[in-house]
Amino acid sequence: MQKIKGSFIVVVILAILFFSGFFTAQAAEKTTPSLKYLPSYEVSESFTKALSNDDLDAAASALLELKPNPKTLFLMRETTRLIKFINSKKPSGVDAKKKYLNTAIGFHNLYLYLKKQNIESAYLFKNAVKNYGRACGVGTKIHRDGCNLLRAALFAASGNERKAEKLFKRIDEKLLAGKFEALEYLAAYYAAMGNVDRVVEAVQKAYAVNPDRMVTWLMISDDFYRVQNDPSFRLFVETLFRINRDTVITLSVPKSKKPVLRVEDPTGIFDTSDMPKYKKRRK
Repeated sequence: MQKIKGSFIVVVILAILFFSGFFTAQAAEKTTPSLKYLPSYEVSESFTKALSNDDLDAAASALLELKPNPKTLFLMRETTRLIKFINSKKPSGVDAKKKYLNTAIGFHNLYLYLKKQNIESAYLFKNAVKNYGRACGVGTKIHRDGCNLLRAALFAASGNERKAEKLFKRIDEKLLAGKFEALEYLAAYYAAMGNVDRVVEAVQKAYAVNPDRMVTWLMISDDFYRVQNDPSFRLFVETLFRINRDTVITLSVPKSKKPVLRVEDPTGIFDTSDMPKYKKRRK
């Protein structure tokens, strides 16, 4: 009888362990989505190496050797934008604030690309900070708030959250309400701070304003590298991609001996020279 009782207890314990393991596995499966709708784009090591060596010309050349995809064309846009700015005269007049802002964003985006791969670039960071400062100095209050929001996101990404919070306190969020770019900047800031709930909130609002543009940005951006492995964020993003799975991004680059990259931007906030053209079609 004692032997039977002991065997029974062993069976019960094994059953408990089995089912607890089963439910743990089920819970893990629910909180870690497969992300089957999320695209993955390859970028060459030669581009990464050139960029980490602060060689923008070599980085652009490395991208030209790759088969175009949304990510490589996005990186090409940013790289060629910076090369053009560096080799141009100092901007002035009404175009100055847009030129400085787009240049800062270019340095910022390339900095995030390397940061995602655990590569710190003092060159890209320093130039992003400098040009955000220049952009803030020539714009209106709303423009300055946008600049400071992006500066805050940059400092947060670099690990200087104290400086980021200080810059964020200067911003009047009411002035930025409802604007797609502002919501995009807010999402970038909260992502760099690691605040998943606020990231999701900002992305949801931006998605409500312009669904296609938000989904495209999630495809190619490195702004969300700090929260990309958070289960709730991953599930949220996959849900957006599942909803938009019939939207296909195609790329159009004009035929030329020297590649010309363009993109349509109805908002006018971006300098549209040297930018790729994204087209969307429904299956």
